[in-house]
Amino acid sequence: MQMTSTLLIDPHRLFRQGLTRLLEGSRYHVVAEHATIEEALAHPLSDLTEEPRLIVLDPGSDKPRSIQALRAALPNARLVMLTSNLQADHLRQAVEAQAHGYLTKDHGPEELISALDKVMDGQLLFPAGLTPFKIPVPKPAPPRGLTAREAEILRRLVNGDSNRMIANHLSLSEMVVKASVKQLLRKIKAANRTQAALWAIHQGFDQPRMLSA
Repeated sequence: MQMTSTLLIDPHRLFRQGLTRLLEGSRYHVVAEHATIEEALAHPLSDLTEEPRLIVLDPGSDKPRSIQALRAALPNARLVMLTSNLQADHLRQAVEAQAHGYLTKDHGPEELISALDKVMDGQLLFPAGLTPFKIPVPKPAPPRGLTAREAEILRRLVNGDSNRMIANHLSLSEMVVKASVKQLLRKIKAANRTQAALWAIHQGFDQPRMLSA
């Protein structure tokens, strides 16, 4: 089993220690844990045994620009927001930071690890409950402007599928899917896959994959 170096950031020390123990025995190896993003950024990456490939973050009182600074410091790491409940400001932060997942702390250990596995496999995980919040999304383009293939790819993006998964489903090559996704993002004026998925939800496409409560 290939280990995934993980950085934990949460304002509550007890929760950080508990999550670290929970992840023991899984593929996730916690290489550092901090209370705030500022505290994490104050420690040079060279001090770590491995550069984190996954960031699990409860933003707490951290400012959006701090999250952007963290993303800039670890551009190759997958980012998962893990919070106590759904909050509009945290959802906005997740979208703006191009997070790969937004999860709540009420999931069980197996559900959480399964969700992290999906994120590391290239999926996007956002709760269906985000739709009541006013999340900034690109201005909608006329749905009739999408081809049948683009519409299906969009549904797959909402579902959190990776390019490989989309390619397998549509019997296409990954290169064709990659090019189609780029064209689709331009057409609906979305900056990234997360914005495209949010745009699709507002247009009435299928809801993203959810973890059972």
